Amino acid sequence: MKNWLRLALIPLLFGLTGCWDLHNIENQNYITALGFDYVDNEYIAYGQLLDFSAVAKQESGRPATPATTWVGKGKGKAYNLALNDLYRTSQQRILWSQVTSIMITERALKQGTDNFNDALSRYREFRKTPWIFGTQRDIGELMTTPAFYNLSELDTISHEPTETYRQRAWIEPIRYMYFMGDKQEPGKTVILPSLNINTTHWTRDNKPDPKLIMDGAFLFNDKQFYGRLGDKQLKGLRWMTKSTLRSPIMVEQNNVKVVLSLGKPQHHFKSSLVDGEPKFSLKLELTGNIVEMAEKTDEDGIIKKAEALVKQEILYTYRQGLGIHADIFQLENVFFKEHYKEWKQLNKDKKFELKDSSLASIDVNLRLSHSGLTTR
Repeated sequence: MKNWLRLALIPLLFGLTGCWDLHNIENQNYITALGFDYVDNEYIAYGQLLDFSAVAKQESGRPATPATTWVGKGKGKAYNLALNDLYRTSQQRILWSQVTSIMITERALKQGTDNFNDALSRYREFRKTPWIFGTQRDIGELMTTPAFYNLSELDTISHEPTETYRQRAWIEPIRYMYFMGDKQEPGKTVILPSLNINTTHWTRDNKPDPKLIMDGAFLFNDKQFYGRLGDKQLKGLRWMTKSTLRSPIMVEQNNVKVVLSLGKPQHHFKSSLVDGEPKFSLKLELTGNIVEMAEKTDEDGIIKKAEALVKQEILYTYRQGLGIHADIFQLENVFFKEHYKEWKQLNKDKKFELKDSSLASIDVNLRLSHSGLTTR
């Protein structure tokens, strides 16, 4: 290349600015969980930070020391102001794209969720896929409850609840995008899992080792907060949830205790209007197998006992929902889809309400795929 051409190209090099806005990942704070509370007329925002260098080391083996967790706390008269308050002490740029868990207290839920949804949905960096939970516990304690084997909080059910749910289906976890969708669906009741801390199931070196647990659910719709039902009160909900793969139940036949694992529910509702009141009939099909039976006994008797117990649990949970005026099995939504004109008229005259007699019939059909083995 001729010298005059080289000299002509030199000024052009000053126009190459490079990656002037580059931020190294180690110089940024990645929020992994968000929490919201409402105290003394102020919203409180919690942010969970993890040491990602410790998380990366998990690929080469379990860490020798517990992963470090930081929890930030901001306050404001609105959700967005509370989140912005976290910036004051963040030291480095905060990124929200890695949030995989949201926790919101009962106090905040009672204030409504419209402002909460609006504050998050308007921010393009925030994804709609995190798991969301309600709670009655301190959010800071939830965010620092450890996982097993010194792993980070990313390995707890607050960030990944599906694996434990597949093994013991009881209360289905829900992602934020479905939470928003259920909230807007006419006649739909939002069932938000309740997150708590269990201190009795596990010990480490003979000392209590607290672990997160889903121990109930908060129920509300777009306009009304109904309240919370506990784990035992919701035992019939599992048979009405299509994603249930396996859930245990015990019956006694001829003085023999039999444990079954049931799942794959297929439920079909039929609705009608009788004397101005909505009526519903339910047909439920379940598949299961015997997982424990010390002595051989009558299989047909086992099936009948299990069908009767499933029906009993469904009715029990339905009535527990009625006790707080909650439509836990989404019957109003069924009526809305099948009888829109009648549904609209009912809501015009008065609020759609269910009674004990509204669920007129329940027909449960259980099929055992195999009966397992016996010890005798």
